[in-house]
Amino acid sequence: MKKRGFVVGAVNSGAGKTTLSLGLMAAMKKRGLVVQPFKVGPDFIDPGLHTLVTGRPSRNLDPWMCGKEYTKKSFAASMQDAHVAVVEGVMGVLDGGESSTLSVARLIGLPLLLVLDVRSMAETAALPVKGLLELEKGIKVAGVVLNRVASERHFKMVKNAIKCYCNVPVFGYLPRDEGISMPERHLGLFTADDGYITEDFIERLVEVLQRYIDIDSILHTTMIEPENLCSESLQKAEKFCRVGIAKDRAFCFYYPDNIEILEEQGAKCIYFSPLEDRMLPDVDALYIGGGYPELYAKELSENTTMLNAIRQFIDQGGPVYAECGGFMYLTEGIYLDSGEFYQMVGVFPFRTRLRKTRASLGYRKVKLKKDTPLGKKGTTLRGHEFHYSVIDGNNTKGLDNIYEGAEGYMINNVVASYVHLHFASNTEAICSFVEFIKAKSKSAV
Repeated sequence: MKKRGFVVGAVNSGAGKTTLSLGLMAAMKKRGLVVQPFKVGPDFIDPGLHTLVTGRPSRNLDPWMCGKEYTKKSFAASMQDAHVAVVEGVMGVLDGGESSTLSVARLIGLPLLLVLDVRSMAETAALPVKGLLELEKGIKVAGVVLNRVASERHFKMVKNAIKCYCNVPVFGYLPRDEGISMPERHLGLFTADDGYITEDFIERLVEVLQRYIDIDSILHTTMIEPENLCSESLQKAEKFCRVGIAKDRAFCFYYPDNIEILEEQGAKCIYFSPLEDRMLPDVDALYIGGGYPELYAKELSENTTMLNAIRQFIDQGGPVYAECGGFMYLTEGIYLDSGEFYQMVGVFPFRTRLRKTRASLGYRKVKLKKDTPLGKKGTTLRGHEFHYSVIDGNNTKGLDNIYEGAEGYMINNVVASYVHLHFASNTEAICSFVEFIKAKSKSAV
């Protein structure tokens, strides 16, 4: 089966990478192709949208968090039954060091499809393309798609300039059309669970792409070399413990790899909703990921039977790993930026407060300062932090920070932090976590 693939990159954030990526995924799927989506970097929201459009889990390609070998294997394994890889880049094409769009494109052997926002320029649009080619000799650029084009005349002016100065094909453009703009809020775009990306929106986007972009030429020029697709088959372990995964509109930020790594180590993952369910499923441990608990604080707070069930589970020694939104959920409660307060599980003896401005953003390398369910003292893991809330008054009431390199706290068998860890950064730690759960489960029996 012939396979194709490309990385959608840009010279700046906000140029239209997500819009173009989603449109191409949907248009190619409509042609009967199996489209495998990917996202460069640690983002959760874009992969959720990719999955909504393609029906397949979108993989994060992040060498800094996961290592180069894991990144290449993850790409190859995901492409085994797919026709085309659409990889959405991150920020500007050179931003991010070893996890930049360009670095990842080179690592997995795919060309760049450059999306260029030309709303305030014409012939000058050739400059960033030419600059990229001059700075990065040997870079593989499949071609360019222009965004926010005012007219057919505007398109021809820019296209001719790029052809003249850069000798790079221009596959078409996206017009200035509010009907295909992506809605945003404080952590970025709306998530797939919010319902803003409807079938009508996708149909409209596909219609625009098919009218203005030469999709056939994109596919024709982006063949994947076979050596980039060699992969080992993953072995599933015997299931010997059950992990409850909190999954709904409030908690929807999970790396698909994390769930699969838990399963590979012997966990059976069972989903539940802190918003809708009244009781926990029959599980041996909990994994409460990130999301938007602040947007559903009232509903979460009013589901007192679930709050009590989780509190009782923890009081009885149940192992729990929680991150970011899940961490907020386990505190005494959440102050919204309006001042309203909503009570949460109350395991950690402090509250969190939402701010109007971003509180933290960036990669984190954490080292355990003491023995925990995630591993022994000295164990290191990598992840990413991005949130608008803080511990209210930084009042941790004597709790020791168990992480070196970030904030992390432990009570009973609960490990929680604002950091989203990627389990591929240290699968031995996750093996230790599953073994810990198994031991607790046996002792409970």
